[in-house]
Amino acid sequence: MTVEKKAMAYLLVNRDGRVIDLGGNLLRYGLEELRPGQLVAQNLVCLEGLLPLGLDQIVLASVSLLPGLHADIHLFSRDEGDWVLLLDVTAESEKLQQLYQKVNESCLLQDRLAQCERELEAARAKTSPHH
Repeated sequence: MTVEKKAMAYLLVNRDGRVIDLGGNLLRYGLEELRPGQLVAQNLVCLEGLLPLGLDQIVLASVSLLPGLHADIHLFSRDEGDWVLLLDVTAESEKLQQLYQKVNESCLLQDRLAQCERELEAARAKTSPHH
């Protein structure tokens, strides 16, 4: 995984939930207007209640941030504050969604096949000379 392909962006947030520092590909995540001193949860609602971080680290996997954009959000606490690292996983999420769709379609086809087999057996039983 290369950082360039993942469109990394980062935020450093103080214990009051305000941005201290930020950088990377903020535009990709709709955070280009975010400035130091602003509350991070106003721009990243998914972080509401998570900061300040009570644990060493948390990973929020495949969070839908904007239409058509999914990101893994890595949160980790250090002495200087809580770091928020965003990595674009849109392509992986779309592939996974397609895979889930194929699995669902396969299950539906198997169910339909089983139903057809039951109907065929019932029809055979009705027309059999022993019935």
